[in-house]
Amino acid sequence: MVPETKNDEDGGGTRGGRGESVTSTRREDEKERLFQPEEKSGQFPGEPVNLLQSISIIFRLSQGWIEELTGLLSELPGMPNTMEMTRKWLDLEPQMKKIPYDSRTKDLIEGLTEDPEDDPDGFNPIIELHNARLKKAHLFQAATSAIIQQKWVEGTDLEDIRKFLQSWAPEPYRNKPMPKGMIQALLGIAPNSQKWAQKDLSNCIFWNTEAADSIDELVRTLKSLGTAGGPTAQDPKQRTPEEGSDLIRIFPRMRSLHDTRRDWLSDEELCLAIPEGETQRQCLTHAPRHSWKLMVESFLALNTNIGSWIQNLERRDMMLLGSLAENIFGFTGAYARKKQASLAPILTGWKHWVEFNTMMDDKMPRTGWNWNLRMSSSISTNKLEKAVSWNMGPHGYKGIKEEIYKICEHGPPIICFQDVRIPKKREIFC
Repeated sequence: MVPETKNDEDGGGTRGGRGESVTSTRREDEKERLFQPEEKSGQFPGEPVNLLQSISIIFRLSQGWIEELTGLLSELPGMPNTMEMTRKWLDLEPQMKKIPYDSRTKDLIEGLTEDPEDDPDGFNPIIELHNARLKKAHLFQAATSAIIQQKWVEGTDLEDIRKFLQSWAPEPYRNKPMPKGMIQALLGIAPNSQKWAQKDLSNCIFWNTEAADSIDELVRTLKSLGTAGGPTAQDPKQRTPEEGSDLIRIFPRMRSLHDTRRDWLSDEELCLAIPEGETQRQCLTHAPRHSWKLMVESFLALNTNIGSWIQNLERRDMMLLGSLAENIFGFTGAYARKKQASLAPILTGWKHWVEFNTMMDDKMPRTGWNWNLRMSSSISTNKLEKAVSWNMGPHGYKGIKEEIYKICEHGPPIICFQDVRIPKKREIFC
């Protein structure tokens, strides 16, 4: 079983001319060894697999979906990428959704091993994390397909699906209301839609499954949909997507991928995001629900102040996500420039999100922004937010109000008041 889709496209160009040959005989011998699959009968249980075997497994489990490969290409070098970058790196057609296994396995391995300073064996641990997630996702899909069909026939409404996804969310958002539009985005349906199809929930579970998830727990939760008890929180001990993320590892150079990333950002006039690629950080794309934390922020911003959120992302050095958001939703990006050129009003926030989704079709899929949001939101810096503090006083009532709003723009604040005097008949604003 694999995620369902309406149209699958085969096609794309070739990667000829991208990677240069290495003169070292030892390096050529290493590549030849990688392209020679080992005999299954001669491999003992638990014996480490080589790079070709790992890549073959991830292709088989993901069936070559660009989304999964982009997640892998974000986690390996420690920099968030987009699906557009993946297609450009492999010289694929812009609208291509899946990579044909037979014609692309060798191309991918050549791309991964073209830098002589990278150790091919170092790729396997990260690839195996993705393979473990995909194996669990297939088991989940097999175990839940009949239950999802039954719940759909019974008329389970979107509110029950909302409760299930809230119970599946990471802390601190587990079992808490999600902002307007986020449930629809996770299901891949229109922003204001209140209807769901079987494939919507099935695909959502497939793409958001993590290797540490419990099948029994998920089945129990799905069976409770529409009942008096409803979904309940999963055992937090079973769900540790950040486990091991603080371990020190050597990131491969993958210089051609860095070059492709830089070229694509330049072409899209997103140059502010280029330096972010030089800072190697943990991208936990093998734990997809880690990105839900930033998704909550993004949909809260769409319903309140998208401009302040974009500025906040830039302060946190999340320049790729900030640049993508500015390009689509901001006042200085491509969308705003297009509207200004046509003298049309610039829609902001939720209104623009609804308009943005109405323009989606097979050439511009609705999932595109959501997937790029997921890749960019997978970063784990393992650092606490910086504390922002300064002496604000003394101020009058109006002045102090503006100062507090400025502090809040820097992220979760801790504000200490001293000698606070509020005029009578004034409403408390915070």
